[in-house]
Amino acid sequence: MIYLVCALIPIIFFMILILLGYIDSKIDYSKKSICFYFYNDNGFYIRVPCLIWQYNKYQAIQSRFSEVIEYENRKYTVTAVMNSQPHLNLPSDILPGFLYKDFIANVEYTQNPIPRTITNNTQVIGNNNTVIIEQNETHITKITTYINKLLAENIDDVDKQCLELFNYKLSQHAITPNDTNRVVDVLNKLAKCAPYASLASATINLIKSVLP
Repeated sequence: MIYLVCALIPIIFFMILILLGYIDSKIDYSKKSICFYFYNDNGFYIRVPCLIWQYNKYQAIQSRFSEVIEYENRKYTVTAVMNSQPHLNLPSDILPGFLYKDFIANVEYTQNPIPRTITNNTQVIGNNNTVIIEQNETHITKITTYINKLLAENIDDVDKQCLELFNYKLSQHAITPNDTNRVVDVLNKLAKCAPYASLASATINLIKSVLP
């Protein structure tokens, strides 16, 4: 009897997770506030806790905290993200820590972030800066393709997250100069590794030709 109960516990636990995940899938998080924690520890970053069955909420977190956040009436630009990180226990936790995962984003203070919009022959103006982007759609498509090829390789997770974020922002027409500088730094590092040297170098050249 004891063995039967022990065998049933994981099954019951799994079924409860499925039920809770289904409930979460029906929630519209676009109309809800999402709590995050702001830290200043060798740079600014945020943590956004999420329960492991809240897949829908986690997608909302990734979308909401992928570009710019506001904290105490200041705007911060997201420079890097780390998905599904181990949870940092908080006094407000009502469940054991292993039932949580954290979304972490490094951020930089920018009083007035200037977006670099990706559209054909677009002039972007802001804060006394004018950026003229002569976009070649073919090059943009190639950049995405090349980055996807690099993502398929066995590269460092942090580098992979930077490339994924750049690709996402490229698809959303929301690239900033900081985004370009970060991804070029990563690609320069990859260009020093034999398996990726040619592909990384080609990607750098394309990015610099489209996003000067």
